Amino acid sequence: MKKSNLNRLLMLAIASSFAIGCTNDDTAEEETFGAIPEPEPIQELTVSENFDWSTTKDVALNIGVNFTIEETGLYKVDIYDGNPYGSGNLLISGTINRDKPFETNLNLPTYVDELFVVKTSQTGSSELAIKDLSSTSFNLIFESSFAKPNGKGGNEIMSGPDCTSGCGTTFVDKSNLTVSGGTVCVTGNLTGNTKVKKNATLKVCGTLGSGSIQVDKNGTLIITETATFNGQNLNIKKDGLLINYSDNFTHTSTFSPSGEVENYGIMNVSGNFNVNSNGELTNDGEIIVGQSFNNNDEVTNNFKITVGGNFSNNGNSDFINNCQLIVTGNFHQNNDFFNYGFASSGSAMHFNGGSDTELHDGAMFEANSLQFNGDVEGFGGTSTISIATTTNINGGADLSGTVELCDANGVENNNGNINSPASLSCNNVIPSSPCNPNGFGAPTVLDADNDGVADELDEYPNDPNKAFNNYTPSAQTFGTIAFEDLWPKKGDYDFNDLVTGYRFNRITNANNEVVEVEADFVVKAAGADLANGFGFEMPILNSAVSSVSGNQIFDANFTSFNGNGTEAGNSNAVIIVTDNIKGLYTPAAGFNYLNTEIGSPEVSVDTLHLTIALSANLTLNDLASPPFNPFMVINQNRGKEIHLLDNAPTELVNNLYFGTEDDASNPNQNSYYKTTTNLPWALVLPTDWEHVVETQEIGLAYPNFSAWATSGGLLNTNWYLPSVLGNVDLNYIWEEQAQ
Repeated sequence: MKKSNLNRLLMLAIASSFAIGCTNDDTAEEETFGAIPEPEPIQELTVSENFDWSTTKDVALNIGVNFTIEETGLYKVDIYDGNPYGSGNLLISGTINRDKPFETNLNLPTYVDELFVVKTSQTGSSELAIKDLSSTSFNLIFESSFAKPNGKGGNEIMSGPDCTSGCGTTFVDKSNLTVSGGTVCVTGNLTGNTKVKKNATLKVCGTLGSGSIQVDKNGTLIITETATFNGQNLNIKKDGLLINYSDNFTHTSTFSPSGEVENYGIMNVSGNFNVNSNGELTNDGEIIVGQSFNNNDEVTNNFKITVGGNFSNNGNSDFINNCQLIVTGNFHQNNDFFNYGFASSGSAMHFNGGSDTELHDGAMFEANSLQFNGDVEGFGGTSTISIATTTNINGGADLSGTVELCDANGVENNNGNINSPASLSCNNVIPSSPCNPNGFGAPTVLDADNDGVADELDEYPNDPNKAFNNYTPSAQTFGTIAFEDLWPKKGDYDFNDLVTGYRFNRITNANNEVVEVEADFVVKAAGADLANGFGFEMPILNSAVSSVSGNQIFDANFTSFNGNGTEAGNSNAVIIVTDNIKGLYTPAAGFNYLNTEIGSPEVSVDTLHLTIALSANLTLNDLASPPFNPFMVINQNRGKEIHLLDNAPTELVNNLYFGTEDDASNPNQNSYYKTTTNLPWALVLPTDWEHVVETQEIGLAYPNFSAWATSGGLLNTNWYLPSVLGNVDLNYIWEEQAQ
């Protein structure tokens, strides 16, 4: 069984079945600042001619399912840059089935190194996979076999440590070993008595099990993925630590650890499994117990525990079940039990007096019969207690919160308290999931527009031509485009002649085809005397657009338009957002510019919302990644455009400007908008941005900008994030100056 790296799961206590509405968060709003490095003036930087000044990267997504012939349904996939149940941002959505993967290019900040993918069936059953990005591709296949905790599906392999590094001493075969300090590794057979003393570590990559094995306080025993443990006398003392990565771990008698146990593999215990007082068990793999399981302290189950006998969660103990707990015998709940997944008893379940049981967001208890005496409370989405035969709700029982108790035969005895919204009913629907193999109830799939996407998953449930929103940079955030406007001369490199936030939405149908594009722009700053315009060129022909609406045009003589709203004179679809940025705002009294001068109060500019309807459906890759090819038109001179470095101009540019003044463009080599030292006139950032105060160059406000540029983008890839220590000098940031 592959080991999922569940330590990287950002929220352990989540239900295994859930509803989707619920960056690595490098863009946290809390600002922390450290020592500011001495910036190098931007005009003195040595920048590689191959550096394109991009803060993003294109990643080729290929997400599919490897299902059996019977599993032919449509699934929705949502891709996030971080934990979707925390602060992760939704990046893109689509559909997959057995015959059709979701394939597209995704533009991401260069610092994003992993993606979170949620696959949801038409009935709401969900699975979460977390996987590192590999260079410029991201390939993920969801398997139909039983998956890892919280639906991770075993897609992220965790091998754990090995014996090739980190070993102070290495033995091949050894007997009667005492590890007194440092790290000792054994690659062959370890026989006889073994002892790991305080502050010592033993890594086993071979076999272990014969004789007595003891791990003292602050000692660590690591059973690696390649190791085999087969023994009956393993003693983990208080504050000792056992970590198992092996699928070949068998304890042939009762196992009673008094210290800490972490399991990432498959652990078989033939006898009882007793978590003693002061003990702690964290299970990220699978534990199979032949007899009974007794918890006397603290257990967190993130995947699967199967108990052949009885289960007891005893006094002064806590049990957190995030995935699946299956008990063959009786289930005795005596203290605190937090259920976010599925727990079952093949016999009688007892919520005993003094116990406190919580169910969260569609969790389930399932048993043959129930003796109910304690407190049970539901939180979040409705959870269910499902009983097959007999239910006795005794005088000490208290049922409250979002939970229903369902007895298929009706409750036989009810002498407890049922507090609304809790109920004795069988109306809930809980989809099956990797953690909940049974689910509850019969999901009703509604699809009002008959496009094959259930209304619950469809962001346009009444429009058969639309299904999903796909925002860039994300559904929750805006990106930033910043310009210098003196091209072909160098400017002051404050990059605030125009600072506009952007967010694009490529609306797709059930077949992952783009049917419409929406774009929002928020002008945040304009430190310019010139009447500049702003637009963008899309990588599609004019004929692919049926209409454009929402742009702001102040001078009908400045430019001309085709009947579909695109700019005339261009083969590709060129969208003019506004012909005069100055027409969108009035500077604060006593000031010349918009939100760039020291002491100026903030002036807000209304968001421009553009809608671009397409005349034919396109793939996401046909449209490439927003913001496409943004550009500024200088002082209403339509032939004078500024684009990102090496982005080609529109067909309306006046080529006579290239190669003049400080510009080193060479159109014959597709080289545009750069100085002789490869400096740009425009930047795109995939986040909101705190822009620079008037006339102060960008490197003063962002001291790590220089290191990023001179390294060719390899260092300080998040130089523009204020949440990163040392990234920002507030003395040069306009927002702070205006307070």
